[in-house]
Amino acid sequence: MKQAINNEFAQRFQRFSEEFHAKGSGTATSYVTALKKLNAALRGAGCFLQPGESVWDIHDDGRLAQLYALVKNEQKKPDGGIFRNESAKSYWKQGFCSAAVKDFARFLSLSVRQEQMLNAFDSATDGSVLARNLESMRLSASPMLLDNDDIVLTSAEGRTAIREVEVRQNQDVFRRMVLQNYHSRCCLTGLPMPEVLRASHISAWANDKVNRMNPENGLCLSATYDAAFDRHLISFDEDYRLIFAPSLQEYYTNEAFQEYFSKLRGHKITMPKRFLPSQSLLEDHRRHLA
Repeated sequence: MKQAINNEFAQRFQRFSEEFHAKGSGTATSYVTALKKLNAALRGAGCFLQPGESVWDIHDDGRLAQLYALVKNEQKKPDGGIFRNESAKSYWKQGFCSAAVKDFARFLSLSVRQEQMLNAFDSATDGSVLARNLESMRLSASPMLLDNDDIVLTSAEGRTAIREVEVRQNQDVFRRMVLQNYHSRCCLTGLPMPEVLRASHISAWANDKVNRMNPENGLCLSATYDAAFDRHLISFDEDYRLIFAPSLQEYYTNEAFQEYFSKLRGHKITMPKRFLPSQSLLEDHRRHLA
């Protein structure tokens, strides 16, 4: 039973790592493998782990920091330390094991905050109130969240680094909320492919701090329409119907434009589950049509 739980946790960690790191880099798979090899090395050396415990069972940030320090030290030993019997030497020689421990700690910290944020979304009825509540959910600062070990957590650089992790997670949570609100379909075309869906901000993230996490400030659009919306080439009227910017007139006779845009002109979006797009924010968006 415990083995099954550990495997499930490893899968959750891999999914997190795949989202956090560059797609196609193989980092997520390498980190899961590195933690499995570390677990075997610790068991073989009879150190750090309690009887019956595995690396996947360590969820305390303090213990993970201790494990990280131990692994970094062992990786430096000429004979490989606890990794001396490991055939795939690149995992410890190139620092994958220590990096994986830090990534696992990041996964645990961010998972707790993400769960809190999504639970708040599930029970919310007012987007503006929800946005304020989500912004107040700060990430617990930990050196394990910093990529660079030389950065002091309490320094300006350290605080900035933690805030960048927070912002990145906020953007991810906003996307999750918007896609869930729109049944993971483009509200204009009905396209159900999450890989090409975007959580479009009606009022830009950079310009509107108050509404950054407000689901009423979001539309679920596929990539092409998200780009057009972001550049104020299209918008939606008081009845949530697609309208064009004047600058698009030069494309009206283009066959591709007619197929992908003209056919949808005046088309009403598929309405979301709960949080309707804010008409006050859409009104401001319409004023900027190019």
